[in-house]
Amino acid sequence: AGTKLNKASFAGKDILQTVSSYTDFGRAVYSMVLEVGSKEEKTLSLEYQDNKKLEFDAGVVKINQEVLKQMGEQDNNFTYKLIYPQNFTLVSPTQDQNIPQEVTITTALSSDKNFNVVLKK
Repeated sequence: AGTKLNKASFAGKDILQTVSSYTDFGRAVYSMVLEVGSKEEKTLSLEYQDNKKLEFDAGVVKINQEVLKQMGEQDNNFTYKLIYPQNFTLVSPTQDQNIPQEVTITTALSSDKNFNVVLKK
């Protein structure tokens, strides 16, 4: 049950061994210290898998990813990417797909965000 963090990189460097994890209010939490200088941009990339069984209703499954913005942080760019199996079809959000079996959502992380994806089998 829960999620498993497979890869973690910051500014192109593997940081998986420096990440600590715990559960808080039923949510998986991954914690690490990152240093970003003033007017500097760096990319944090986390690749994980969710081991919960998908629950279909009328042939569709809804996947919800909640991201909580840390207090004091500015509007940082955030990209959510979901890679799904070949036997699934993207229902929502509707978008032009440059890469099959992948949905990507990019937004400013100015507040807490919920990313909702609906897939059909």
